[in-house]
Amino acid sequence: MKKYFSIIVLTPFLLYILSVNGCILDAFNTFFVNIPYSINISTSGVLSTISESKSFCLDESKTYEDYKDDIKSIKLIRITFRPTFVDPSNLSGDVTVNVMTSTGTMLFTHTLNNVAVSNYLPPNAPYELELSPGVFDGVNNYLEGGGRCFRAELIVNNIVPAVGTKTLEASIDIVFEAETEP
Repeated sequence: MKKYFSIIVLTPFLLYILSVNGCILDAFNTFFVNIPYSINISTSGVLSTISESKSFCLDESKTYEDYKDDIKSIKLIRITFRPTFVDPSNLSGDVTVNVMTSTGTMLFTHTLNNVAVSNYLPPNAPYELELSPGVFDGVNNYLEGGGRCFRAELIVNNIVPAVGTKTLEASIDIVFEAETEP
């Protein structure tokens, strides 16, 4: 009985000490939110290269706006290339995705060489860009410095078939993760 009494008395005391110290309560003061952002780009032309770029800012995202005052830190999680329309359907070439700061400083470039774009049309999975740790660090340093605006560019080179009008509509989907305080 004395043994149970000690457990009954010591357990609440220990929980109180830990919560006052912050060990337990800190776990409830932070949570993580994914902030997805899709940049829809449409490009067409008759040459062997087609390209288009588009600017975007995180504050255009409803999710970001909902949490922006509570964000302690934010980082890049993943980027995918997701074509939504291709004409002609057998269009292939070297697809390059560039992401820059709002002032034009290149954060990263990624090229898919000699790819059949239709391979990534729904219901197929989009292409997830394989980024090096250095790329993640560069983007995250830009975010830590307060950067919230970007420019995304989609370029298709060495297009086959070479004749006729080519059209590509695609989304560059970016997921950021924000550490927030409630």
